[in-house]
Amino acid sequence: MTSQTLQSDKLITTEADQYFLFPEGRIISYFQTPEEYVFVSNILGESKIYRPKQNQLILRSAGIFTTKNNSLYYFLTNQTYDLGFKDLGMQVYDSEEDGDYLITRWQAPARMIHQVDKIELVHENLLPVYSKYTNTDGEVTLKVYFEDFSIVQGSQMPKRITEIIYLPQGDSIIKRTDFTRINFGSGCNQDKFNFTVPEDAVITK
Repeated sequence: MTSQTLQSDKLITTEADQYFLFPEGRIISYFQTPEEYVFVSNILGESKIYRPKQNQLILRSAGIFTTKNNSLYYFLTNQTYDLGFKDLGMQVYDSEEDGDYLITRWQAPARMIHQVDKIELVHENLLPVYSKYTNTDGEVTLKVYFEDFSIVQGSQMPKRITEIIYLPQGDSIIKRTDFTRINFGSGCNQDKFNFTVPEDAVITK
């Protein structure tokens, strides 16, 4: 996985190898740049961040760290119809067809109003290709594009995801993530799935 983030003419590149274990929903990410560390998380939001150079371990447990927040989770679990919106308590309030596109519009529950009010999700050939998030003022806060789909063990996943985050002051952040060297089964490095933190690692807050 290679991710490039552009903000205020500054480009940050992040590279990592990610290993997905389903149905348990565990993801192990080995980051190489800009910093070397291993990030392990599960559906419950229980996570570990291990920095090998410092032999340092950080433990976290919060909803924000759940693997369901990973961009590919709902693709690899064949939940492409709503990308997890129903799990968040969102409801469809409108839908329409426009040529080859199916557009569904979702209303967020009251508890999420400070984050998002409405989401427009667009499908083409039963696959999500675009989503738009707006706030209570009708302003666009986020656009996401899903491109270049590939079949992985019966699931369709995008090999490129582009996010445009619109900031209140008028600026924006553009993030493009490309997934390459996609392997599964015996084609994967099995040792990577069995990562364990060294017993002598120093736990820090």
